[in-house]
Amino acid sequence: MNCGYKFTTYENLYSTHNVKNITFYNLESYHLLANMIKTELNINNFNLIKDKNHLNITTPSVQIINVFENNNKIDIIQNNILTKFQLTLKIKAKIIISSTTHTVNIKINRYYFTNHSMPLTRDSEIKNLRKEIYQQAAQQLVCKLLNIIINAK
Repeated sequence: MNCGYKFTTYENLYSTHNVKNITFYNLESYHLLANMIKTELNINNFNLIKDKNHLNITTPSVQIINVFENNNKIDIIQNNILTKFQLTLKIKAKIIISSTTHTVNIKINRYYFTNHSMPLTRDSEIKNLRKEIYQQAAQQLVCKLLNIIINAK
């Protein structure tokens, strides 16, 4: 059975474009998402250029506009012992290439169960899930960036 998510390497995509430098803007530069995106950009051989004043219009840029994380209780199971939750991450970003602006929306959902008799396990599980969805969001953002670069030719 397939979950529908494909793990890909971007080597083939990267070899077909010539963009080497990119600027990345995020209001919270040490946020988990910002760190994950910077890592993904580095993995895909982009050089991060610092441009605090947004003056360099020739270098493509990625800007995070909005990040929304929500943790909703979905269901209570087995006499209030198990609870099902939905962790949602929504990201809105702006990618500017050749003075053309592209808006990118990413949404990731994860479901998990908690056992109220083991709170430390629950906290550890939620922390790992958050890292996982932020990593997936960063991968999706860089993949969309590469697709926009390739289609802009």
